[in-house]
Amino acid sequence: MTIEEKAVKIIEDVRKEKGINPVRMFKNLTKNPYINIHGPEHHILDGACLLMAYYNAGGKIDIDEALKKISYEGLRMPGAMCGLWGICGAITSIGAALAIIDGTGPLSADGTWGNHMSFTSNAIGELGKINGPRCCKRDAMIAFKHGIEYVNQHYGVQLEYEKQACEFSSQNQQCIKSRCPYYNFNMKEIIKIDENTWRIEDGMVRFYLLCGSEKAALIDTGMNCPDAKQTAQELTDLPLILINTHADPDHVSGNGAFNEFYMSPDEEENLHARNGLGKILPIHEGDVIDLGGRELLIVDIPGHTPGSIGIIDKKNRVLISGDSVQNSNIFMFGPGRNLNKYIDSLNHLSKYEELFDEIYPMHGTFPVYKDLIPKLIQGAQAILEGKAQEYAQPVNIFGNDVTLYKFDYAGFLCQN
Repeated sequence: MTIEEKAVKIIEDVRKEKGINPVRMFKNLTKNPYINIHGPEHHILDGACLLMAYYNAGGKIDIDEALKKISYEGLRMPGAMCGLWGICGAITSIGAALAIIDGTGPLSADGTWGNHMSFTSNAIGELGKINGPRCCKRDAMIAFKHGIEYVNQHYGVQLEYEKQACEFSSQNQQCIKSRCPYYNFNMKEIIKIDENTWRIEDGMVRFYLLCGSEKAALIDTGMNCPDAKQTAQELTDLPLILINTHADPDHVSGNGAFNEFYMSPDEEENLHARNGLGKILPIHEGDVIDLGGRELLIVDIPGHTPGSIGIIDKKNRVLISGDSVQNSNIFMFGPGRNLNKYIDSLNHLSKYEELFDEIYPMHGTFPVYKDLIPKLIQGAQAILEGKAQEYAQPVNIFGNDVTLYKFDYAGFLCQN
């Protein structure tokens, strides 16, 4: 769908809204499949929601003409203007809506020109303190907050506003998480993949529930989901086992509810250094766990951690990759991380490629595909050979000064 086609759909759907809370309206409309997690459609959508809420609250405008104008203005705003021009399209969309309400132009001398500049300055100032990378949903929340405040102070209507917790972080592979004022630390979203498979998004990471005819397997327990076992048991009555892809803290937060769990014995030091929960049932390369008509094949893929494993769901032709294959940032600094082993592991995966079509990672986009594996090998090799400096940037992660090598398909966080 082109941006022009999206603009038509946005205006059609906004026109059906009856509320006076632009943020709720926005969140409702973003459920439509034509609204991406990021994109220039927000340059139309954000201002359109403010205009519609203003009209519904009693604002005196020709709403159809106003929506036509916001579509025109939004289409003039290019994608990526936040990074390329230093001004956020969510904020300029709300600014355009205010100009439409007031009839403001470049020669206006009635005070609205300056007032709108003050709105933009306040909103962009808050956004600048948070820093990038961009998030069209977060930036919209900030634009709405200042836009609603402006409307309520300057016009004879009152729009509703209350701070909203983010519902989008699991879709955003560049989510800044705790740096975002809208990040929801308690978010849990359960998504059914098929009749016997679920993914659970906890706001920081995802994990999976796989059911066979005889038992079910929970693959990891997440970061913000200490009730992971209970969550799984609400989805199935089958006996439940736990398999951990590795023992990093964002994958084992709910392990305490299990007396034992399957994990590579090479993760034991990593596990006990973090929480020491439960008894490890050791699994190794080539082991098969049969859930009843659904066999899970274990593949060793060390490098990200000493005992990282992948799990091939042979029936559904899926590789559950832990953190080893994903298009998000891959941690390669700290004890036990080894980029050489990581490259060897991904090359080793090639012997199994005929067994899977899709890859289910724990971070980043869901799903990803086999063509990502050679790209990750190429990037990791370039880092080792000192040929990736153009992609390098210094960052601080959990108090550690490290280097992020940010390729267009994934990132690697490496020791300085």
